[in-house]
Amino acid sequence: PRLGLEPNIVLFTCLVRAYHTASLDELILVYREMKDLQVAPNHVFAETYIVSLLQTDAKIGLPRDLDDLCDVLRDKPIERLQAAREALRDFKADGLKLTG
Repeated sequence: PRLGLEPNIVLFTCLVRAYHTASLDELILVYREMKDLQVAPNHVFAETYIVSLLQTDAKIGLPRDLDDLCDVLRDKPIERLQAAREALRDFKADGLKLTG
């Protein structure tokens, strides 16, 4: 690496957070690169990635109230919802638990 940085979960979490307003393709590319490099996700990455995919307010995160969450999800493009669903399946398979 040019900057002497080794890919790790902190680097990918920061990158995904910085890509909050990036295109869906760019976010998915970052996630795939992380998986290709065999960097294991943690709950902080998982939550940051989902918030970025759904482009919700990063300072607030996802609503904890189910009705509020349904309202947020109702307005999201299907492609972003599908990407979030796929990532959540991956996180579940990895045994990750989101904070609540």
